[in-house]
Amino acid sequence: MKALPRIPRTGLWTAAAFLAALGTLAGHQGFANSASVRTTVTITEATNSAATVSPDHRTIIMDVQGVLWSFDFSGGSGTQLTDALQEAARPDFSPRGDLVAFQSYAGGTFHIWVMRPDGSGVRQITTGHGDDREPRFSPDGTRIAFASDRAFNGSYNIWVVELASGALTQWTNTGGVTTPPTPASVDEFEPTWSPDGTKIAFVVGSGANGTTIQARDAAGTQTVLVTAAPGTRVNSPSYSPDGARVAYLQFGSNKSNLMVNQVKVAATDDAFPFFPQWLSNDQL
Repeated sequence: MKALPRIPRTGLWTAAAFLAALGTLAGHQGFANSASVRTTVTITEATNSAATVSPDHRTIIMDVQGVLWSFDFSGGSGTQLTDALQEAARPDFSPRGDLVAFQSYAGGTFHIWVMRPDGSGVRQITTGHGDDREPRFSPDGTRIAFASDRAFNGSYNIWVVELASGALTQWTNTGGVTTPPTPASVDEFEPTWSPDGTKIAFVVGSGANGTTIQARDAAGTQTVLVTAAPGTRVNSPSYSPDGARVAYLQFGSNKSNLMVNQVKVAATDDAFPFFPQWLSNDQL
């Protein structure tokens, strides 16, 4: 699975990595007499792909094998936005639709990047030795929340970066709300903003095993929103536009279900574990 805590790389090969490995194999096995081997790989399906919708509901941007693609909301052919070596994933449209945030493994460490929706103006927002993942724009578009282990305390926490200045704020480092209290080594990941921008909800768990979804405001008040049913884990919270409901994914018994306020809302049992996008208060 892509972009879950404590997993250093995407679990799927990108097309570039596949071609590089194929070329290396050809060289070692003496397949080719020429200096290079050219191979075409056609990908017709994707798994564990994350998608984001523009605020005007006209464009979908989706990651497929480490590349971001743009599609018309009504369907059709995709337009490639990023280079395969960017290893981009987890796109998120800004509220004004002028930027797309994403995580990228370019350079050997996950960091937060942004670009324009047409793929131009690509720039790196976070730097350093920590893994920075799962970006989500604030409702006013000035900040991005993300999960990171940059505190070097052995766990992922929620951080916020100011787009204009690059200033960083650590939002969580508590191990969540439990009785008795859990150690700070518990991971907090997959942040999402409340519509009024006062709170960030996130998953609390160990590694990829999310046991609760909790919310925290800037003053440090933290509450539990969702507790995973026995034998399941939760992922990817997302507030409804009116802030009254939270959508998320729940995985258990080899099924991944889309949930809203602890009720299954879609027929599929194979929803990818990434942020569901609300199109209105009654449509996902």
